Amino acid sequence: MNAPFWTNWKKQITPKAPTKLNHLNASMKPDAPYFVETRNGSGRCVRLQDGRFHLVRPGPLTNLFYGSDHILVSESFADSLRDLCAQCLELQRRELVQIATGERFGYYYEVLPYDEITPTNMSSLHVSGCHAWHFGRSHLFVTPTVIEHIEQRGIGELSYSLGFSRFAVAAKS
Repeated sequence: MNAPFWTNWKKQITPKAPTKLNHLNASMKPDAPYFVETRNGSGRCVRLQDGRFHLVRPGPLTNLFYGSDHILVSESFADSLRDLCAQCLELQRRELVQIATGERFGYYYEVLPYDEITPTNMSSLHVSGCHAWHFGRSHLFVTPTVIEHIEQRGIGELSYSLGFSRFAVAAKS
């Protein structure tokens, strides 16, 4: 029998089962999805016809980029998602470039969760273990267990908001 595709990657990490949420996440609801975003903002990128992504507004290269129809994550973030959530998402390697200058910023991974979360279906979702969802193909949501593992692996500059609470704040601004 062939091994699953994710076992062929350079490093297979067996996550430790978290015993409790750490001090940063002590107030998290264990049965609710959380929206993932970067703490310090990031540059803006758009999809090119050849599948690469063009960095339109350069900024710090962070672990997460959102766009109108995509979610891009760094290699270390992708490794974590692959190890934790391979059953519910696909990762596709993409190059990040700046066309005007010819700069190449390396490879990021486009995250394609299979399931969509919306304000109307959020209360009916089964939120346990390791799972990821997308909203409109441009926002990433994960379970608290995934957050715990991401933080244990030292993937920084990310923040988490309960459900769609961050969207409500943005709509009021």
